[in-house]
Amino acid sequence: MIDWRLHLVTSGHGPATVRAAAAAAAAGAGIVQVRAKHLLAGELLDLVLSVAGAVAEVAPTTLVIVNDRADVAAALRNQGISGVHVGQDDLDVRVVRELLGPDAIIGLTTGTLELIEAANQHAEVLDYVGCGPFRATPTKDSGRTPLGLQGFAPIVADCAVPVVAIG
Repeated sequence: MIDWRLHLVTSGHGPATVRAAAAAAAAGAGIVQVRAKHLLAGELLDLVLSVAGAVAEVAPTTLVIVNDRADVAAALRNQGISGVHVGQDDLDVRVVRELLGPDAIIGLTTGTLELIEAANQHAEVLDYVGCGPFRATPTKDSGRTPLGLQGFAPIVADCAVPVVAIG
């Protein structure tokens, strides 16, 4: 059973990021998503392994997933990495499911009813959607107006998989 209550998305890539991920896991995060878009694949692999090790020490049931990089997630599936969160411009979620297998966690970024309806067409391969922005955030500019609490009601009602608020 996946604990969807708190899903941390990291920023940065140094020891402070590893400590923050472990602290969030210790505080009850069910998922830690490692996001470091600027890193090369090998550097991201090292960061993901560091985060996964630190998280496992304090909260062995917290899942660790990779942001955007299905290749890195695939390389680390046998080392405790549970899956990947992909964006609209990343690999198709059906391809990601084939690459990672039936037990991997796969999330997809959305943020509009139209994107939710498109995601519903692939609900059989998705575990959740990330939807946002909930509020304005300095770490990611989607170009969309923040949804706030009221904006999530129709999205959650229409979505065939769990919805995680982004931002």
